[in-house]
Amino acid sequence: MFLSKLDLQTMERVELGEEDHSSYCGIYCYHEIPSFLQGNLWILRGYRVNFSYSQCIRSILMWTNESINIWTHLIGGLWFLLMIIYDNIYTIPGIDGTIQDNLVVTTINICFAACMLLSAGFHTFCCHSALSYKRWLALDLAGISMSLVGMYISSLFYGFYCNWRCQYFYTGLVSAFLIICTYLHTKEQFLAPHWAKKRIILYSCLVLFGVIPATHWYFLMGGWSSSVVRLFMPKLMVMYALGCSGLVVYVSKLPERIFPGWFDYIGCSHQWWHLLVLCALLWFRDAALQLIVFQIENSCKDGHI
Repeated sequence: MFLSKLDLQTMERVELGEEDHSSYCGIYCYHEIPSFLQGNLWILRGYRVNFSYSQCIRSILMWTNESINIWTHLIGGLWFLLMIIYDNIYTIPGIDGTIQDNLVVTTINICFAACMLLSAGFHTFCCHSALSYKRWLALDLAGISMSLVGMYISSLFYGFYCNWRCQYFYTGLVSAFLIICTYLHTKEQFLAPHWAKKRIILYSCLVLFGVIPATHWYFLMGGWSSSVVRLFMPKLMVMYALGCSGLVVYVSKLPERIFPGWFDYIGCSHQWWHLLVLCALLWFRDAALQLIVFQIENSCKDGHI
């Protein structure tokens, strides 16, 4: 199908970020959409274009190629918000936790909820305009950074529960990395399409950095002979396996790369990425709560330093 001159002019306005919603608003195929929405050429149909903000919100209930991306993280975000209340009223008091435990668990839930909801927001409003796309992309990336904050704060606090020097050192190092990353979110170039691979490499390095304190913790606790290592090292490996699996699927664009058009609405790589990220965060929260219980019951025993 060929675009009319009016459609091409409207697409130009969309790419420039102008908020003219009088025409060219609907569901389109890949070759019909503006360049800022062309991120995966193997997803052929189901694209929303030039929606107003109210239309973006209403489109949550429409069946498009973003529906699963929106709902997986919207539901996940609401669940973590609910857990803020539940953990502070039931979970932490039920294990005789302290105020510190409340604060750390609340931080986990807030950071994970922010990651989920900002991601859902990006996939909801990305079709409004080029300007909206960039703004929500920056927020989406900020949400990823927040999820890392929740992971690192809790794992370093409880992992090095009895060694404040290591705790402060790694927390300071990670904080510096995340501050730099947050600064990059404000840069126009960082949000440009040609920076997509660099963004993936950057966040992958931030995640993989966790292997260094984890390895340090492994030997500091006495290796596999330590009960805390035997209990939590496998949990950490499962979380990394979930995250790496999601990243491989996301980067490879499988399965839609092999069967273009077959997975436009359900089963594409980005949807699997969303599901695996949600599973990783749910798994991490459960492991963190178990680690809190262990530290409360053992408090610097069993090889703790």
